[in-house]
Amino acid sequence: EHHWSRPVAEAIGLNSNIQNENETDLQQEAVDLIDRFMLCSFEKMKLCAYRKNNKPNKEIKLQKILAKIETFIMMHPWEFLGAFLLEGYLILNEKQVRSVDHNIFAKNEAIWIVPEDLQLFWKPIFHFLNEAKMLPELLFQLLEIASNDEIQPIRKRQLIAWSDRMLTAYVEC
Repeated sequence: EHHWSRPVAEAIGLNSNIQNENETDLQQEAVDLIDRFMLCSFEKMKLCAYRKNNKPNKEIKLQKILAKIETFIMMHPWEFLGAFLLEGYLILNEKQVRSVDHNIFAKNEAIWIVPEDLQLFWKPIFHFLNEAKMLPELLFQLLEIASNDEIQPIRKRQLIAWSDRMLTAYVEC
């Protein structure tokens, strides 16, 4: 059956469903790439910690994943950004916060300072987002999500911290 034989609203609805499915597929692809980046980066960090030398094959694997991420960001920046802002990636979930042992709720800090190792971990992603001219959009989305009153305190604190870090970087350059 052809789309023109259906009512216009239904035909448009069908097209938007296809578009939504495509966006969902792209966001899932972005999530998979971020997962692979995180896994490979953690493996590399473990090897460096235990052996004090870096295995070339792990470095090559990480570089291949980063190349795929860069290509994906250049082709689908909005979908990547949506995936990057899901819980468990840029914004750590409660289990991740406990495992990395960062005290997000230190009483002497008005704004949590994003640890340098966490900043360095995400540096390649920030670099690619900058190349795609998406850092201002990332900042906007961080602030927009943080303005939601129903958000968990642990998530809100991280959103504010990353926003503060980005604003500080903009002022410094």
